[in-house]
Amino acid sequence: MFVAVRFNKRVWFRQIMLVVGIVGRTKSGKTTLANKMSYVHGIKVFSHATPVRVEIGRAWFKGNRTGKIADTKWSLLEMESKEVLRPILRSWAEARRQIVSSDYWVEKVWDDIHNENPKRIVFDDVRYPNELLRILDNGGYIVRLVASDETLIERGSNEESLAHASETSLTQTTLHETTNSKCISINVDDKTPDEVWVAVREFVANAVIEECS
Repeated sequence: MFVAVRFNKRVWFRQIMLVVGIVGRTKSGKTTLANKMSYVHGIKVFSHATPVRVEIGRAWFKGNRTGKIADTKWSLLEMESKEVLRPILRSWAEARRQIVSSDYWVEKVWDDIHNENPKRIVFDDVRYPNELLRILDNGGYIVRLVASDETLIERGSNEESLAHASETSLTQTTLHETTNSKCISINVDDKTPDEVWVAVREFVANAVIEECS
């Protein structure tokens, strides 16, 4: 089925949904960019971390009668103690990848996408090669936000976080070999969020025009 895609005040018809994945290390601006795309164009934001949070929250607050209550309570707990809980999230996610399947979380989030059936989506946390490949398999585009360690630490990250496997799995070489023209890399060290947004908007618009022409 063909769907209408509106982006940057223009409309095209595509046979698949518009999918954008944002790659970048912690504090590079992935969530800020995804929220901007959602606010301006109504693009649905998805996170590979969402099913991780759902599983942990419902285990943590297992006495609740409904999952939604557990989800809300976990969200509030994260707001209060995000840095304390981050190691739990990472350990739980990695255990599922190693013990069950490396695609465990990818399948979870794409099941949610297929159930909701949105026409336009953006991932705000593409960190592993299989996450990237699934986006490309669905006709998607990749935005890579590049920043120096100094910039990321100034924004609130730390050396331990930057050394984690989730921060280093997608190297520049991996992205170049995998994505070719379907990827744009933006150095955010000297750019404001608005400047990053303008570059991404033009990249996606031009890419869709070229693909549909």
